[in-house]
Amino acid sequence: MLKLNNPIVKTLLGLAIVIAISVGLLQVDDDLEVEAEQYLSLAEPEKSSDAYLYLLGIMADKGDSPLVYGKEIFKEVRKAEEDYFKSGDVPNPYSYPYPEDTNIEKPVGNNICSSWNSDCFEQRFSKTYDLDALLKKHKTLMGRYIKLMSMNDYHTLTKSSYFEPFPNYLYVVQISQLYILKAINKANNNDVNAAFNVLIDNIALLRNQLKQVDTLLGKLIYLLQISDNLDVLSIIMNEATYVPNYTFELLSLEERDFSVLMPREFALQYDFMRLGMYANESGLVNWPDWMQKTVLKRNMTMNALYRNQKRTVELARLTQIDFSKAMNHSSSSYIETSYVRNVMGSMLNKISEPQYNQSVGQLFDLNAKIILMNAIISNGANEIKPQNIQNPYYPNGETAYFSEDKKSLCLNGPLKDSRMLRCLRIKR
Repeated sequence: MLKLNNPIVKTLLGLAIVIAISVGLLQVDDDLEVEAEQYLSLAEPEKSSDAYLYLLGIMADKGDSPLVYGKEIFKEVRKAEEDYFKSGDVPNPYSYPYPEDTNIEKPVGNNICSSWNSDCFEQRFSKTYDLDALLKKHKTLMGRYIKLMSMNDYHTLTKSSYFEPFPNYLYVVQISQLYILKAINKANNNDVNAAFNVLIDNIALLRNQLKQVDTLLGKLIYLLQISDNLDVLSIIMNEATYVPNYTFELLSLEERDFSVLMPREFALQYDFMRLGMYANESGLVNWPDWMQKTVLKRNMTMNALYRNQKRTVELARLTQIDFSKAMNHSSSSYIETSYVRNVMGSMLNKISEPQYNQSVGQLFDLNAKIILMNAIISNGANEIKPQNIQNPYYPNGETAYFSEDKKSLCLNGPLKDSRMLRCLRIKR
């Protein structure tokens, strides 16, 4: 029998005590920093927004008011939201009560497509469908779209959370596609000037909402639609040898602004942590509670995320060149309190940083497309020479280039461009 004064026993006991103390200390979380708490408070929703309610109800049946329908939907959403925050349970993600049988019909068809679909341009410019009939059929929706996109009071009225449902942006995308088809119809009838005006008007409406939208999803949807309109406009101009007296302005600081949407994103991530969603998704939920607390700490994770998200807001305010430098000279910039104390939280923040960088980068990439469009306009009817178009990301010699299929004019950039935002389509 080993005695307590045995050196081996003393060593083992000492080691056990050290391990127990270490494990206990590793479960202690930091307090949420005052700045992070204040940042969280910025995510509180506005009290009213006709634009938000109108978007909720945009699918109202013919003869019904989208605003009234949106208010009815929001009453149900608000009640369900209150129940969610009272219960503390993890529900299924909420979806709006869209009664499909009473909603106005959506625009559908192969010609209602996105430009990163390789067949989309041919489908749009094809004359195998009755475009006049399509536009007439959805005249009501197109009128609603103009009214919605002209509004200037857009604010998301729900709290940012796992529960939060998104408005039906699909209608916005599909109706924007109808205006693209309307422009193509004008061009097919040899009224290129009218086609140009349809698209620049639609781009102006999309940009009006781009500067107001307060979610990452909404930002992405509007910038992709602007990109799509520019691509179609470029093809129409090229095929008709049309040279407008027009210059597109680059995205303003207001259009690139992330200062409103990032607090909402922060609140969303905070709710995920509150519910233990990351523990569920990673399998940590099957671990004992003390082990979960050892590797994943909510407040430490959120404190680091707060600093990361503040940096995202600052990145969106940079110039094109400085953004490129920031991406090329730093693989990771967020400050983690302690990797040892918060292993899983550190990993989550490392994953989120490039995703936020990409969101900002897409806006700068859209600026690159606008620069390409202005270069083509200023080139007039002359042959396009990519070597004469300076890359805004790299001012010391790098220029534009043609894509392999010669259908697009492109620019390189610091981040991946899976949506072809840095390429301007010039042929179908």
